[in-house]
Amino acid sequence: MHLRRRLPAAIIGAALVTTGLAAPVQASADTVAPAGNCRLYPHTERDTTIGGPTKSGVAIRGAGPYPDCLIDGYVMLGTNLAYHCYVVTDFGSTWTWVRIPGTSIAGWVWDDNLVGYGSSVRC
Repeated sequence: MHLRRRLPAAIIGAALVTTGLAAPVQASADTVAPAGNCRLYPHTERDTTIGGPTKSGVAIRGAGPYPDCLIDGYVMLGTNLAYHCYVVTDFGSTWTWVRIPGTSIAGWVWDDNLVGYGSSVRC
């Protein structure tokens, strides 16, 4: 299980520059069907932290916070992300609901792929 660690919001915000989100993933024969855990998880905009991905090509999933849930697109390094809140899955991993500010692009991102390990506010 991953222990949640946090960085000060000032460091997170100062280190980021807005870019964008890559095109959505095309369905293919190797696409994993959504697992039973891929359901709507309640989330609200409770956190005011602006963060971002720790690397390029970080998957964003609208269906649910699990690796088997369908990928809606990829967030590129340098993209500002508004962290809304996080959940702990049945497997003990943590995922943050994020939104690219000023857009409707939003979804779950695994906290290990987020600066500061995602939101510090539970959904």
